[in-house]
Amino acid sequence: MVSAKQKGSNVENEIKALLESKEWKVIKSPRTMKCIGPGRFISMDNDYFNLFDLIAKNKLGKTLWIQAKSTASGVSSAKQGIEDFETYLGEDEKSQIWLKVSRKGFIVYNYDIGKWNKSYLKLDGSYSKEFTLDGEEK
Repeated sequence: MVSAKQKGSNVENEIKALLESKEWKVIKSPRTMKCIGPGRFISMDNDYFNLFDLIAKNKLGKTLWIQAKSTASGVSSAKQGIEDFETYLGEDEKSQIWLKVSRKGFIVYNYDIGKWNKSYLKLDGSYSKEFTLDGEEK
Protein backbone atom coordinates (compact mmCIF):
# COMPACT_ATOMS: atom_id res chain seq x y z
CA MET A 1 0.00 0.00 0.00
CA VAL A 2 1.31 3.43 -0.96
CA SER A 3 1.31 6.20 1.67
CA ALA A 4 -0.52 9.47 1.00
CA LYS A 5 2.82 11.30 0.83
CA GLN A 6 4.20 8.82 -1.71
CA LYS A 7 0.99 8.99 -3.77
CA GLY A 8 1.22 12.79 -3.85
CA SER A 9 4.89 12.66 -4.78
CA ASN A 10 4.12 10.21 -7.60
CA VAL A 11 1.49 12.61 -8.99
CA GLU A 12 3.95 15.51 -8.80
CA ASN A 13 6.54 13.43 -10.67
CA GLU A 14 3.99 12.54 -13.39
CA ILE A 15 3.10 16.20 -13.88
CA LYS A 16 6.76 17.17 -13.96
CA ALA A 17 7.58 14.52 -16.59
CA LEU A 18 4.57 15.49 -18.72
CA LEU A 19 5.46 19.19 -18.71
CA GLU A 20 9.15 18.51 -19.34
CA SER A 21 8.18 16.45 -22.38
CA LYS A 22 6.50 19.65 -23.64
CA GLU A 23 9.74 21.64 -23.08
CA TRP A 24 8.80 23.27 -19.79
CA LYS A 25 11.41 23.65 -17.05
CA VAL A 26 9.85 22.39 -13.81
CA ILE A 27 10.92 22.54 -10.17
CA LYS A 28 9.27 20.69 -7.29
CA SER A 29 8.92 22.09 -3.81
CA PRO A 30 11.61 20.55 -1.60
CA ARG A 31 10.91 18.20 1.28
CA THR A 32 12.77 18.81 4.53
CA MET A 33 13.34 16.87 7.70
CA LYS A 34 12.14 18.27 11.03
CA CYS A 35 13.44 17.04 14.35
CA ILE A 36 10.56 16.02 16.65
CA GLY A 37 12.69 14.60 19.43
CA PRO A 38 16.06 13.00 20.11
CA GLY A 39 16.88 10.97 17.02
CA ARG A 40 13.34 11.34 15.63
CA PHE A 41 12.65 13.18 12.38
CA ILE A 42 9.66 13.61 10.11
CA SER A 43 9.57 14.55 6.46
CA MET A 44 7.68 17.78 5.77
CA ASP A 45 6.31 19.48 2.68
CA ASN A 46 7.50 22.97 1.86
CA ASP A 47 4.96 24.07 -0.75
CA TYR A 48 5.70 27.40 -2.37
CA PHE A 49 3.58 29.98 -0.51
CA ASN A 50 1.92 26.99 1.24
CA LEU A 51 -0.05 26.46 -1.98
CA PHE A 52 2.00 25.16 -4.88
CA ASP A 53 3.89 21.90 -5.38
CA LEU A 54 5.49 22.79 -8.71
CA ILE A 55 6.55 25.84 -10.67
CA ALA A 56 6.94 25.48 -14.45
CA LYS A 57 8.41 27.96 -16.90
CA ASN A 58 8.59 27.78 -20.70
CA LYS A 59 10.88 29.46 -23.24
CA LEU A 60 8.22 32.10 -23.98
CA GLY A 61 8.44 33.34 -20.39
CA LYS A 62 5.11 31.89 -19.23
CA THR A 63 4.96 30.53 -15.68
CA LEU A 64 2.60 27.94 -14.19
CA TRP A 65 2.09 27.70 -10.43
CA ILE A 66 0.71 24.17 -9.88
CA GLN A 67 -1.04 22.49 -6.97
CA ALA A 68 -1.02 18.70 -7.51
CA LYS A 69 -3.87 16.60 -6.12
CA SER A 70 -4.13 12.81 -6.02
CA THR A 71 -7.75 12.91 -4.78
CA ALA A 72 -10.64 15.34 -5.17
CA SER A 73 -10.71 16.15 -1.46
CA GLY A 74 -9.05 19.46 -0.81
CA VAL A 75 -9.65 20.87 -4.30
CA SER A 76 -12.13 23.46 -3.04
CA SER A 77 -9.80 24.71 -0.28
CA ALA A 78 -6.92 24.85 -2.80
CA LYS A 79 -9.13 26.91 -5.10
CA GLN A 80 -9.78 29.42 -2.31
CA GLY A 81 -6.07 29.75 -1.55
CA ILE A 82 -5.24 30.24 -5.21
CA GLU A 83 -7.97 32.86 -5.63
CA ASP A 84 -6.43 34.81 -2.74
CA PHE A 85 -2.92 34.45 -4.25
CA GLU A 86 -3.89 35.41 -7.81
CA THR A 87 -3.48 39.17 -7.23
CA TYR A 88 0.29 38.63 -6.88
CA LEU A 89 0.73 37.02 -10.30
CA GLY A 90 1.97 38.79 -13.40
CA GLU A 91 0.43 38.79 -16.85
CA ASP A 92 2.30 35.68 -18.04
CA GLU A 93 1.68 33.66 -14.86
CA LYS A 94 -1.18 31.21 -14.27
CA SER A 95 -2.32 29.19 -11.25
CA GLN A 96 -3.53 25.64 -11.78
CA ILE A 97 -4.75 22.62 -9.85
CA TRP A 98 -3.96 19.26 -11.46
CA LEU A 99 -6.22 16.45 -10.20
CA LYS A 100 -5.04 12.94 -11.06
CA VAL A 101 -7.67 10.66 -12.61
CA SER A 102 -6.64 7.03 -12.30
CA ARG A 103 -5.24 5.52 -15.53
CA LYS A 104 -6.60 8.40 -17.65
CA GLY A 105 -4.73 11.62 -16.96
CA PHE A 106 -5.59 14.86 -15.20
CA ILE A 107 -8.40 17.30 -14.76
CA VAL A 108 -6.65 20.67 -14.92
CA TYR A 109 -8.37 23.59 -13.23
CA ASN A 110 -7.14 26.98 -14.53
CA TYR A 111 -7.90 30.17 -12.64
CA ASP A 112 -8.14 33.12 -15.00
CA ILE A 113 -9.68 36.56 -14.52
CA GLY A 114 -11.83 35.59 -11.55
CA LYS A 115 -13.18 32.26 -12.81
CA TRP A 116 -12.22 28.60 -12.97
CA ASN A 117 -11.98 26.71 -16.27
CA LYS A 118 -11.52 22.97 -16.54
CA SER A 119 -9.68 20.92 -19.15
CA TYR A 120 -8.92 17.22 -19.47
CA LEU A 121 -5.37 16.12 -20.18
CA LYS A 122 -4.48 12.53 -21.09
CA LEU A 123 -1.29 10.91 -19.83
CA ASP A 124 0.26 11.27 -23.30
CA GLY A 125 -0.18 15.05 -23.09
CA SER A 126 -3.10 15.28 -25.51
CA TYR A 127 -6.41 16.84 -24.58
CA SER A 128 -9.45 14.62 -24.27
CA LYS A 129 -13.18 14.66 -24.20
CA GLU A 130 -14.47 15.03 -20.70
CA PHE A 131 -13.94 12.10 -18.35
CA THR A 132 -15.15 11.40 -14.85
CA LEU A 133 -13.07 10.94 -11.70
CA ASP A 134 -13.29 7.16 -12.03
CA GLY A 135 -11.65 7.41 -15.46
CA GLU A 136 -14.67 6.79 -17.68
CA GLU A 137 -14.84 8.94 -20.81
CA LYS A 138 -18.13 10.72 -21.43
